[in-house]
This record gives sequence, structure tokens and C-alpha cells, in this order.
Amino acid sequence: PRVKLSMFVNYNTTRGYDKTSAFDGEILTVDGRQIVNKFTSDSTNNWRSYSGGFNIEAGLSDKIKSSSRLFYSHVSTRAYTSSLSRPEPWVASDKGEEIILSQHFDVTFNKTHAMFLRAFFRRQNVEITTGGFYQPRFSVLDLEFQDNFRLGNHEVSVGGNYRWVKFDIQNYPDCNLFYLNPDRSETLYGFFVQDKISLGKAVDVTLGVKGEAWTLISNT
Repeated sequence: PRVKLSMFVNYNTTRGYDKTSAFDGEILTVDGRQIVNKFTSDSTNNWRSYSGGFNIEAGLSDKIKSSSRLFYSHVSTRAYTSSLSRPEPWVASDKGEEIILSQHFDVTFNKTHAMFLRAFFRRQNVEITTGGFYQPRFSVLDLEFQDNFRLGNHEVSVGGNYRWVKFDIQNYPDCNLFYLNPDRSETLYGFFVQDKISLGKAVDVTLGVKGEAWTLISNT
């Protein structure tokens, strides 16, 4: 089989920003209250991210082509901060990562008949220390197919799709955030038919219908 591979890697980091040691000991007055700045030369902020991925395109045969992709990214921050309720410097350390996978097949039966199949998956994890160890997580799975063929002066497309969504919210703080169902899965189903009718060299008429069912749209 004919194979084409491409890939990339990326890394970024930032450290320090403006050091706050020059303000150590400074008295701040906010809303009539005084706090003493305790930041030192070690109180620096950090931001780091790295990502990478690859794409593989392969001709499995004269009629079947495949495309596979993977992407991964990670971001982390470390920020010193303080407040009236907590004047001593403390560290807010947040992290996030994401992974994306996809697979695509194109099948060409002949000049008037072709179809494709596609699968897609995305997973996102986030850790937020501000206000507590808050962990929102999110997953999506998509499956899709489409069949295209010609019958006389009709170009017909038939297809369907399935989507699964997973919400997983862990350790959310007891504040203004509220989730009715912090751990829940939802699904979507879809199907369509389309007919493009050629009535001459300059006139085409397209008819179609599509139906979907989405469990998230309900009264419960």
C-alpha cells in the first residue's frame, strides 16, 4: 500500500513575567482594609504547553483509501496570587490535556458509486485548583457514514450518524457552580436521504429529508 506520514511536535514555555519582589512589604489598602504584600523573588508565574500529532494517509487498494490522525496537547499554569481573605501568596496550579483521534475511509466502487466511513473521538481533562480541586472532563465519540450513487439523472446520497457525549464533572466547589447531572451520558442519532435531480444542462432540483433524535433535549 502507498503510505504518506506527516507529524509535528511543539513546545512553549514562559517563566517569570514581572517579578514581584520589588513590592515585598508594601502595604495595600483595599476597601478600608490593609494587607501586606508577601511576594518574594521566588514568586514567579509559569506557563507551559506541548503538543504533537501525526497523520497517516494510505492507499489500501485501488478502491479504498484510509486517513488516520492523532493529536495530543497539554497545558499547565502555575500562578502566584493573593486576596483579602488570603493575603499570604498561594499557588493556583491549573492543568489541561486533550486527545483527538480520527479515522476516515473512502471507498470508490466505480465512477458512479462511492461511500465514506468516519470515526472521531475527543477527550478533554482539566484540573483547576482555584476554589478547590475542580475537574471537568468531557468526551465525544462520532460515527458517520455516507453512500453516494447515481441512478439515471438522480444523484442520491444516503447517510447516518451517531454521537455519544460524556460529561464527568468531579469535585466541583460549593459556590455558584451547579450541575444538575455532573456525571451523565447523552446520545444523538441521525439519518438523511438526498436526491439531486438533473432536469437539463442548467437546471437541478435537490430534495432531501433528515431526522435526528437527541437525548439531551428532554424535560428530565
